[in-house]
Amino acid sequence: MILDGKLLDTARLTETTASVKGDTIDAWHSEKHCDFSANVQAVMHPDGLPVWTSNVMPGHLHDLTRAQELDVTDTP
Repeated sequence: MILDGKLLDTARLTETTASVKGDTIDAWHSEKHCDFSANVQAVMHPDGLPVWTSNVMPGHLHDLTRAQELDVTDTP
């Protein structure tokens, strides 16, 4: 099985959240991509057939963090 995350471009949405440092940030803004984005996680067979996909989530957190939140990995 393959776990993959994808950031999708979005229009600006007005939702704020606290960063890991405690600052108020825009939940849909990805610092990695310097743009507004949504995050979708997927578990797939090696041939690319999807087995499971997550709901669309704000793009401010890293893919692995999202996968851990969704309890998709065995990583604590």
